[in-house]
Amino acid sequence: AAEGDFAIVLYNPSSHRRKEHLQKACDILLETLPGTRVCGTVRNIGREGEETQIYTLEELRNVHVDMFTTVFIGNSSTKRIGDKMVTPRGYAREKADGILEP
Repeated sequence: AAEGDFAIVLYNPSSHRRKEHLQKACDILLETLPGTRVCGTVRNIGREGEETQIYTLEELRNVHVDMFTTVFIGNSSTKRIGDKMVTPRGYAREKADGILEP
């Protein structure tokens, strides 16, 4: 997924027995992706007390998550805009001269 430049989502990334899985996943991703890759977490999605945070992939290695957290790892087009992660749609646009641009 990292080599294909896909956005990645990790559900239920940690529990009492799986405390270090997110760190291991980040270490694997860091073999391919830059440490500056935009990432985020959402805890309690759709519930009272929903919390969102944005990190770099390097910072994400040391973030405490639990089974109520969903982790998002952006692709190379993902940008942080304020307090949001934004990944533009991948459709090419045709310029006036007929040339496609990503």
